Amino acid sequence: KEGPEYEREIEPHIDLEYRGYIPESYIESERLRIEMYKRMAQLRNHDELLDLKEEMRDRFGPLPPEVYELFNILKLKLLCKDVGVKAIHSRDGYLQLTFEKSKVDIISLIQKIAKDRKLFRISPEDYNNLIINRSFNDNVEMYDFLRELFDYEETRRI
Repeated sequence: KEGPEYEREIEPHIDLEYRGYIPESYIESERLRIEMYKRMAQLRNHDELLDLKEEMRDRFGPLPPEVYELFNILKLKLLCKDVGVKAIHSRDGYLQLTFEKSKVDIISLIQKIAKDRKLFRISPEDYNNLIINRSFNDNVEMYDFLRELFDYEETRRI
């Protein structure tokens, strides 16, 4: 390829047991619901997420649980983008993170988690997969756990 190199932005694949959506009872207009989904898809940082959350409260009223859950998933997605996680899967008491090879220092991560081998393991098939043997009550608990694992600051700008 010719020209300056650029870093391809990761678009994480999020596969969780907990789902969020915008119910018709919250925003009746299909056009407005689609507009909100599009804006959510374009969020680049935590500040933009908070601004959109506040705007939705102002325009449509208090967030129902489904929308609140959707924002929790969006927070997870932003964290994943920032730390180099290209996929996250949660099922039956475990969480699997798949890392973008170029973005994550796997050795440093292994050293950090080596203290607790029952909780963490690296997939033998692919060293870019971290298995966390733990279930989470909800996406908020999962987000807080990952935020601590990666020393993630929400105010980072992308």
